[in-house]
Amino acid sequence: MHRTSYAILFFLVSIVLLAGCSSKEYIYQNNRFYGEGQYWQAEYIIESKKDPEDGSFKESKFEFIVIYKGDVSELKSVEQLQMTIINDIDEEISKIINFTDPPDKKVFRMSGGSSGSYISEDDIFEVNVVWGDFEEKFEIFHN
Repeated sequence: MHRTSYAILFFLVSIVLLAGCSSKEYIYQNNRFYGEGQYWQAEYIIESKKDPEDGSFKESKFEFIVIYKGDVSELKSVEQLQMTIINDIDEEISKIINFTDPPDKKVFRMSGGSSGSYISEDDIFEVNVVWGDFEEKFEIFHN
């Protein structure tokens, strides 16, 4: 082989090795929590991205869903709904939905993300739903 061929081969091998070293394989952890009260049921789904090298959580995405267990017609006089989820250290995520027309659905969603969140299968979350003059609180557990 010529000297130029060795240089090109060395260059190509170096590029392949450097590209392999720079890509990091993250570990994805998915958790689902579920529970229900007398009027509502809730589901909280979290996907966390973990760095395998240092064990830190880089980012999380979540979806929080509440579902009314009765008939949608029972919500016709509701002008506002507040859905809140609270973790064991009293951090909360909340959404208020204002209705100009009576609600035509029983499922309400909230989604978002954060950085560095760790969720354990042992965690228990409190859900609080306020609709009109009514309020219901219940816990959701890993499912």
